[in-house]
This record gives sequence, C-alpha cells and structure tokens, in this order.
Amino acid sequence: MRLLFLFLTLLIGSTFIPAHAQSTSEMDLQRCIWACLANSKGNDDPAYHTCVKEYCVATEQTSEDPIPRQSKPADTQTILFVQKSLAALGFDPGPADGVFGRKTAAAIKAFQRARGLSQSGVIDDGVVSALRSSGEPGQAETRPANTGSAGADLDVAIIEYGGDGQAATCASSVVAGLNSKGDGFLAVRSGPGPDYRKIDELHNGDVVYAFDQKGDWVGVAYNDASIDCASQTTRPVQSDYQGWVHRKWLNDLAG
Repeated sequence: MRLLFLFLTLLIGSTFIPAHAQSTSEMDLQRCIWACLANSKGNDDPAYHTCVKEYCVATEQTSEDPIPRQSKPADTQTILFVQKSLAALGFDPGPADGVFGRKTAAAIKAFQRARGLSQSGVIDDGVVSALRSSGEPGQAETRPANTGSAGADLDVAIIEYGGDGQAATCASSVVAGLNSKGDGFLAVRSGPGPDYRKIDELHNGDVVYAFDQKGDWVGVAYNDASIDCASQTTRPVQSDYQGWVHRKWLNDLAG
C-alpha cells in the first residue's frame, strides 16, 4: 500500500509538468486521475485509490485490446458528449468522465456496427454527427440537473478574449470538493456574485471551460461539444450553456 501511495503521489505530481512536454498517454492518465479525485472525498479516500488503480493505472499497464489511436485527439467536452449520448442509446461507455478509454472505444465500435458505419472505435466527426442525429436526447442530456437555459439569460456577459489562433482562449477545469451531504451542487449564476440569480447547477466531476474572471467568480461554458477555445476576436462566449461560478470549486485540468 505504501508503494501504491508513493506511485500515485508521483503520478499526481506529474500534473505540474507543462502540457507541451507531456505525451498524449500521460495527459489521458492525468485526466483520469483528476476524474477519480473529483468523484471522491480526497487523496485519503480508499475509493479514490481504487478508482486510480482500476481505471487509470491498470489502463496504462495492460497491453491487451489497445485503445484505438485517434488522428485528432478529442477534447474533454466532446468525449463527455459522446459518452453520455452512447449511454442514452444503450451502449455502455463506462463512467462519463471525459476520458477516452477502452470501454468508450468498445461502445463506439458497437454503435458504429449498429449504424452500419466503419468500426474504427475512435471519436471523429462522423461519430459525433451520427450521435447528434440519432433521435435520442443526445447533447441536451449532457447537461446536468438544472433550472434553465444558462447562456440565454445572463445579466453579465462572459467575454472570450481573442487570441492569435495559437494560444487557447479558455482553460478547462473540473468541479471538485462539493460536499455531497450539503447542497451537493455548484450554483451557476447570471452574474459574478452570490446576489445574481441561480440559473443552473454543476456537480463534482463536471468539466467546464473558463473564459472570463471577475474577482473570485469565473465565467464558464460547459456541456457544449462545439467549444474550441480558439477565437481570434474578442466577443461574448458563444454557448447556450454558460454562467458564473465561484472559483473555489474548480480544479484546473492540464492539457
């Protein structure tokens, strides 16, 4: 157990390595560890160590049934959309954690086989389009329990500041640390402060993209596979799912 703890500590420490110095495999492992942390009570929670061992470390160490290599790695938000859409259609992609692993690849192959598509097992434009046109709830179901359409009802606009097309204009984060015995959700508000209206809810493990910040409040978008964080023009965020959340409950995702 001490060796496992030391190994996990080294893995978590790797999150401080700059993203450009990491391989795709290392970044996937890093995201997997974050997802386990977000869905547990912390580093001392046995459920966290079990999750890392079964879903992250075991995935890295086994050579059986390799994960299909994607020509263009999908972003976390797209993976979440695919996972939740597959689950809604009855294909088991494993936990909806934004990590592309063996179970997700197997579910994609099963979906492709059922639709008469080439069974690549990867997330590409064809798979995303097929899921969107499947007639199931699809993208709308990727939204967590909520109270309304966040992006259409803001009191303070969230701004995406234009870049040069090279550096990302937003950063991905995961919601973590919410007390399941308390409210159990992170309120999404119409403006940067507790006095603004609550328009939605997020939960531990939900992935968001942070575009704007005012004090302790961060303007985020989420549950939208079209987010690309690459605008060269300063403009209001283009998403139906957006709002302001307190930064205390956000942990940065590298990559």
